[in-house]
Amino acid sequence: MKKQVVDNIAIYMRLSSDDGEDKESESIGNQRKIIYEYINKNFEYKKCYEYVDDGYSGTNFNRPDFQRMLKELKENKIELIITKSLSRFARNYIDSGAYIEKKFPDMGIRYIAILDGVDNFYDKTENEFAPFKGLFNEMFCRETSKNIKRSKKKKREEGYYSCPIPPYGYKKDPDNPGKLIIDYEVAHIVKEIFIMKYKGKTAKAIAEYLNEQKIPPPAKYLNIFKNRNIEIWTGENVSKLLTKPVYVGDTYMGKAQNLSYKSKKKIYNKREECVITRNTHEAIISREIFDAIHDNNKYNNYKPKIPNVDTKLGDLIFCECKRKIRKVNKNGAIFLFCGAYLSSEQFCTNSKRYKYTEVEKIVLDTIRVEVDDFLNSKYRKDNVYKKCTEQRLKPIKNKRKELEKEKNMIMFKISALYNERLDKKISETEYQNKYKSLILARNKIDKSLEEISNNEQSIVNEGKLKDDLKKIRKAYRKISLDKFTKEDLKALIKRITLSGEEIKIEYTFNEKSVLHYKK
Repeated sequence: MKKQVVDNIAIYMRLSSDDGEDKESESIGNQRKIIYEYINKNFEYKKCYEYVDDGYSGTNFNRPDFQRMLKELKENKIELIITKSLSRFARNYIDSGAYIEKKFPDMGIRYIAILDGVDNFYDKTENEFAPFKGLFNEMFCRETSKNIKRSKKKKREEGYYSCPIPPYGYKKDPDNPGKLIIDYEVAHIVKEIFIMKYKGKTAKAIAEYLNEQKIPPPAKYLNIFKNRNIEIWTGENVSKLLTKPVYVGDTYMGKAQNLSYKSKKKIYNKREECVITRNTHEAIISREIFDAIHDNNKYNNYKPKIPNVDTKLGDLIFCECKRKIRKVNKNGAIFLFCGAYLSSEQFCTNSKRYKYTEVEKIVLDTIRVEVDDFLNSKYRKDNVYKKCTEQRLKPIKNKRKELEKEKNMIMFKISALYNERLDKKISETEYQNKYKSLILARNKIDKSLEEISNNEQSIVNEGKLKDDLKKIRKAYRKISLDKFTKEDLKALIKRITLSGEEIKIEYTFNEKSVLHYKK
């Protein structure tokens, strides 16, 4: 049989723990061998690109190399994608069907699953059974997920510590990885933290003491979690440590679980729904001290008088450290402050508290002047109308997408027709007639695409509609009448930054201003 000619091929391989006992037969090496044997037997090609996801579930498409393959389809001019079987491509029958039956054909890309006999170029019986095979793959994943959950639940009830990283103050028993043993290098620090809290020190005061003593915080000691808290202790990580029952010898598991076997999104269980197994390992802290801390109503039970302090500017105000500003209601007056400064001065040095009403007045007074100047400026008259708008371009862009999709489908049909000719499924005369018809249709689309490009350019040159300007006028009018909303402010302001005595305002329509704040 004569080999089919393609320029570039993508082969995709995947392996995960979902495969259970089939891991040997589904190994990456085995998949590669089967795919290349099939390619060398059936195709002549210029280049073959490999994409491998080892250790990723097939229940969703959040896999690094699969996503890389999708991004590179156009760049590498891929004409054919091959997998060993449908289950290697995906175990989600709805999404996999969307790719195989619609997305790939729209892009002019052929897909083959070798062992399942699926080839979206041809109207084959195997293609009709592909959705059912996908459904069976998904049922397999669902059952595997249930078995894993049952196994994990049983281990939790037995007090097995399944987390890969032990809590600060403990380490994994080398002879039994499900059991915790005391890490005597830092266990005394844990004990000292609990004693200080028991004696009445605040979490922030404890953190400051630990930093003064140059004691590495948990994340740095364990060499994990590369975030902003790794270098120092903060009130937050001290408070978190103090809440853990693990330090009295209990295993507390099941706090979070995946939303479903298809999703990596976590849902968090209530404390009473978690599994707590008592006395599974040696305690660092006595239950008397732990219970005394947690029985104190002042510990972790603070409820503000007004839980949600709402302000019109609130979502737009940031500190100089680039973190969103916090708000508190104190005796009926709203104050703004940086929460990072409260955690540690090493995060932020802005200790200032701002009275919200004063900040709002300064911002509104300034914005009235700035918008008025903008609306009456030469800048607006000479430049605003010259810029094109998304509103006018949107229908043209949509039409371009439709035509490009049609063109890809025609190219897909031309390739399929050529392969039918090679396989002698159609006569030379039939091939020539169909080929000419497809080329004429493609040329017609090319001409339409050229006209669209010219229209786009003329709109860009012609100018912009007044939508943005209308939003600015409307917001300005409502601010002038003191009847404005948060959305009106967002139409005018990108961001407000509080930095010591300065207020920096970034507008949506102008350069930012810097004002001096006086309390």
